[in-house]
Amino acid sequence: MIRRIAILLLLATVSGAPAATASELPAMGEPVDQVLSPRQEAEIGRELMVQARRTLDLNHDPEIAAYLDGVGRRLAAHSDSTPVNGYTFFVVRNNSINAFAGPGGYIGVHSGLILEADSEAQLAGVIAHEIAHVSQRHIARSFARSQRDSYATLAAILAGIVIGSQNPQAGQAAITGGIAAEQQRRINYTRSNEYEADRIGIELLARAGYAPSGMTEFFETLMRASGPGGSQVPEFLRTHPLSQNRIAEAASRAGALERSDQRSDTLSFQLMKARIEAVYSDQPGRLHDRWRLREPTDDADRAAAREYGLAVLELRLDQPGRARERLDELHAAAPDNLHYGLALARALQASGDADAALATWEDTRALHPESYPVVATGHQLLLGNDQADQAVELVTDYLRGNGPIEPGAWRLLAEAADTAGRPGRSHEALGEYYVRVDRLEQALTQMELALEHAEPGSTEHTRLSTRVEQVRELRRERLASNPLGG
Repeated sequence: MIRRIAILLLLATVSGAPAATASELPAMGEPVDQVLSPRQEAEIGRELMVQARRTLDLNHDPEIAAYLDGVGRRLAAHSDSTPVNGYTFFVVRNNSINAFAGPGGYIGVHSGLILEADSEAQLAGVIAHEIAHVSQRHIARSFARSQRDSYATLAAILAGIVIGSQNPQAGQAAITGGIAAEQQRRINYTRSNEYEADRIGIELLARAGYAPSGMTEFFETLMRASGPGGSQVPEFLRTHPLSQNRIAEAASRAGALERSDQRSDTLSFQLMKARIEAVYSDQPGRLHDRWRLREPTDDADRAAAREYGLAVLELRLDQPGRARERLDELHAAAPDNLHYGLALARALQASGDADAALATWEDTRALHPESYPVVATGHQLLLGNDQADQAVELVTDYLRGNGPIEPGAWRLLAEAADTAGRPGRSHEALGEYYVRVDRLEQALTQMELALEHAEPGSTEHTRLSTRVEQVRELRRERLASNPLGG
């Protein structure tokens, strides 16, 4: 159990792995791969996400998730190195200002950091920095420098640090219980990691078309927040320590790559920043009152984001008429905007105009046919209008698409199939969802239930029997390949 906890705690400490300088980066086949191969690193990262999904308060809003994933993918497409299983970007619902890179390309961003950023380029700067930690394999390089440490010992160190983030005394006991202080120091961030991640991250920003100054602008914001008069040191600075020299060097490098055609901010960023605050607020009424009293701004995107955020809050406050008025105006000015179209469809549905809601949603779907947020909203609208069979068809079409598939779509299919009175299909879809989030025991249970609903000797029964065996084999492979012993 402590090993499993250790994987999760690695989320908070992965940025603490020491590394050699850039010139010492080992090539494939050198000691780092003998200690922790890319595939082993990917397996650790996969297990980390299993625990993260069970333990952390992860974002489940499709629009927020799709937005962050889009920014991450835009940056990752320009990286010189890609993890075995590619990159996974996700939002953690947490007000602290933090971000982290896990082994194997799992990158998390706290919602508090998104709210603190002032532009998309600033957010992209943080993500690019974390991508650089992954691409340079700082964790594996740390392990290579500590070859005499067993995986169990490393796991125990990580467990102590993670536990310590919740209970310092218990964490200290876990670390010091038979683990030397020198071992603890090995997983702390070093100056070379940070400078290397800055350099590569800034280059990534420029390649992806972002203003590279976004990274240094955000660093300067954090330094001001933690300086004289700052309430406390942001969590990001605890794991990514800054200095004036480091900021100056990053600013110099960014300045050399700055171009007039690079992206600094987007309407999407401002909308999602407003959405995060509105969706996550535990006092939507007070937030609504505060936003209504804000001074007008000459920035069109920020003004639109304020109106959009107010509409999201009004939907939460059961005021769909007010939300509809705001969204009608926003949607009329930008009918191709995904977020306006989906919000307006939800407002129309909440107002009791189901036909108009579906028509608005269909228009949005035609403009964004492969969007998971569109599918998730359509699923909600169709089930709300007693059209479960149509919801099954909608999600099934999405799952057959050629673009990236969001695992949550399988869960939507399970719900729609269950509502449509198709229990076998529902169990199968839920099983496929569990496969994709690496909960293989639950996946097997659901697949076996689906098999019970199939007619013996039928094509469906044969297909499901084969799938059950495939999942069993996958479970055996995962147990055998886990570097930390499962």
